[in-house]
Amino acid sequence: MITDAELFKTLSDANNGLLFQTELDYPFEVFIHDNTKETNINKENIIKLMKGSPEDPIEESNIDTFFSTPTLDQDWHSPEDKKRVVRFRNLVSSIKENLKEIKVFKKGRIYIDVYIAGRAPSGNIAVVSTKLMQT
Repeated sequence: MITDAELFKTLSDANNGLLFQTELDYPFEVFIHDNTKETNINKENIIKLMKGSPEDPIEESNIDTFFSTPTLDQDWHSPEDKKRVVRFRNLVSSIKENLKEIKVFKKGRIYIDVYIAGRAPSGNIAVVSTKLMQT
């Protein structure tokens, strides 16, 4: 079984240097929350773990919907764009291979915090986080 430290490295390596491109480009961060084996993966608990306010608007999505654009090949992609698509596909694969019960939570309206949460092999909650800007 992969340890939380190994999982942190695996997920960090998979997103190293990747930016989620919206109106502003943001990197990804990885969090492994200790002592969360009995914690349900739902919007209330994820907001609490990520130090958000329960009043913040939040919507739930799934990983395939969230990553549908950055993992899609386009005819107009440059060689660098094509490499980025492959890297995003690898990140999604890494998340899916290493986490169970994966859910995506988006908190906010214009500046949006994104939490891709799932259950680590240890049972703890792991979160891959980024930000979006949508006006």
